[in-house]
Amino acid sequence: MAQTQKILSSALMNPENTGEKQSGRFVKGRSGNPRGKPKGALNSSTRTVMELMHGEAGKIGQKAIELALDGDMQAIKLILERILPRCSERPVSLQLPCVKDTSGILLAEEAVMSAVTSGALTITEGQGLMAMLDSMRKSIETNQFEQRIIALEEARNGTK
Repeated sequence: MAQTQKILSSALMNPENTGEKQSGRFVKGRSGNPRGKPKGALNSSTRTVMELMHGEAGKIGQKAIELALDGDMQAIKLILERILPRCSERPVSLQLPCVKDTSGILLAEEAVMSAVTSGALTITEGQGLMAMLDSMRKSIETNQFEQRIIALEEARNGTK
């Protein structure tokens, strides 16, 4: 009897490592249900619809094409959206000077500004290119600062 109480009290004092704190809250960063639904698992209703559609997908697609050919604008829109997704950005064709230092950045920024003002680039495209050039400028400046610090440290260590 005493042995049973000892085991029982030990179990109550040292809870099993379930991912919970003794206060009943879950430990930060640990799932409360580690064996839960796996990623990518489909809902049962989704699986049912997919099974029903599997055999009829060709017929449905053919019907949508027929409706589109008959002039149904909704069918045309649906088919075009699926076949030709909206292009969010177009490739930019612009000759920029070689950028190896901050003076090259300045020349490239002038080329972008000229292309935007002439209409060769949209304002949004110009902003994107300017942001990329600014990022390059920061990288170049950081590299230059590093080289200057190294030179100063070498000069200081050489005088001692």
